[in-house]
Amino acid sequence: LIIRRGNDNRYKLLVLQFDGYPDWPFRLPGGTVDENETPEEAMYRELHEEAGLGRLQIIRKLGIHRYFKHHTHTNSERHDYLLLAPHNLPDQWTHTVTGQDADANEIFNYSWIGANEIDRMSDELKTFVTPEHIPELF
Repeated sequence: LIIRRGNDNRYKLLVLQFDGYPDWPFRLPGGTVDENETPEEAMYRELHEEAGLGRLQIIRKLGIHRYFKHHTHTNSERHDYLLLAPHNLPDQWTHTVTGQDADANEIFNYSWIGANEIDRMSDELKTFVTPEHIPELF
């Protein structure tokens, strides 16, 4: 999860939407940990592939969320970190996913949301998007 302080001094959370599906819930960049890769290494690789971002500052690890993904019928394990983005990142941008994963060549539209828009996020990704875990956002 990536936050950025805006010009109004409030923090916002980076979310993505699949190009062409503006009514779908907001998603977060992330993906699978490859063999011989740590969760932190995977996070930075996925950020580069899915958002074109470099090594952002880690604020803290938020935790691990284990759950069943109904749409893929698989068990998942998310290692969520809170990262700080520089204030000069654009308010919105589009990125074509790179790499070898199934989402390669997908187009993701990125934007920043405030705490008042968290309800538009996919439920499976909200575990640590709480005042307890990210007080900066709330």
